[in-house]
Amino acid sequence: MDQSLNQKSPRTHTTIEFRSGHVFWVTGILLFSLFLNSCSILDLGEPLEGTPLASPLPPTLAQVASDPTPTESLTQTPSMDPNVFVFQDGMVKIVDWSGEVLNSWAADGLNPEETLWYQVVGDSLYYLHEETGKIFLTRPGSVVSLEFPGEEAIQGFVISEDGSRIAWSIHGTGRNELWIANTNGLGRIRVVDEPPDGVSMNEVVLEPAGWINNSDVVYSWQYLAMGQEVWPDVYGSFYVYSPAAGQITTAAALPEEPASPCWRGMTLDGAFLAGICGSDSQIEQLKVVDVNSDVEELIPVLPEQSYVGAVVFSDPQRQIAYAVADSVLEDRTSRVVLRSFPGDVPAVLMTLEGELARSISWIDESRMLVEVETRTDFYVSALSVQGEQRVLAEGRLLGWSFPAEGE
Repeated sequence: MDQSLNQKSPRTHTTIEFRSGHVFWVTGILLFSLFLNSCSILDLGEPLEGTPLASPLPPTLAQVASDPTPTESLTQTPSMDPNVFVFQDGMVKIVDWSGEVLNSWAADGLNPEETLWYQVVGDSLYYLHEETGKIFLTRPGSVVSLEFPGEEAIQGFVISEDGSRIAWSIHGTGRNELWIANTNGLGRIRVVDEPPDGVSMNEVVLEPAGWINNSDVVYSWQYLAMGQEVWPDVYGSFYVYSPAAGQITTAAALPEEPASPCWRGMTLDGAFLAGICGSDSQIEQLKVVDVNSDVEELIPVLPEQSYVGAVVFSDPQRQIAYAVADSVLEDRTSRVVLRSFPGDVPAVLMTLEGELARSISWIDESRMLVEVETRTDFYVSALSVQGEQRVLAEGRLLGWSFPAEGE
């Protein structure tokens, strides 16, 4: 399952995991029908949908045979326990809900320390190859390079929840481009190649962020060279491209002047954004913004709270889980917090001494996965809304999915 707008990769440091990078830590996602009707159309020129390459590279036979077929439904199923994908000691491991390792295999070029661009869809893992800049698709015993994106190094990518579509970005001297295609390589189209008005191409980097209803792609423009961000999943803006409408709309515009990324998450239907934009520089305070009305709600600050990290809404968006920390130093204390939305007092579900809750992913309305960074390593913990927690596996969290029926 795609746990998107919350898991990404490093950027040029750029961060935002929307993966890790040089500007930010460049590790959810979206339905936007109401959203698209209320958002303003950006003056970015005509979108380039309908500009397919003259000679698109066809997928290899191996790709056609290996690409996942769209799933009928990816709604959360509380009666089922998911399988969790982790990365440890150069190996991808599939772990069941009890912590038993079901399978493991090597994935050439996967290095979550350098790039956070990876995504689990069904029984497959997509990832950005550290050295080649290509997107790879892997299952137990099989690793396939996707050739249809072309020869240029990829900046980042996202797969739709049903596994049928992919968006990727290319960043180079004087170039920022967003492309979409089917995951079998057909229908490749360049949809964005110009930054917002008033911004130089060399000031920013373009990253895909997620899909809405498997049809519209969400992407983010980020300013370069903004300094180190502690948290992953931080964005400087949100835009949406709709192939059906041939339009680009804006959910959160890129600031006119360079600024640190401040958006942490978005609801699955795109109706709400969460972030720290406009917070006091000394104490980051989470706020939730209704995209349709621009009404904002400030979440009460907890004692000792200084920084806000990963944020994720549950489906159907009645709860919001997020991470806070009291410092960025090694003796930091971080917490995973739960709050109904809209409304009540935040409840602390998990307290980590000297550790950081890097990412959070809802499994269903009652439980979630938390990736924790220690001083020397990572581990993945299962966490319930009652505060019950259990370590599932050592290593980096790559994603999770419900097992196929009969497994």
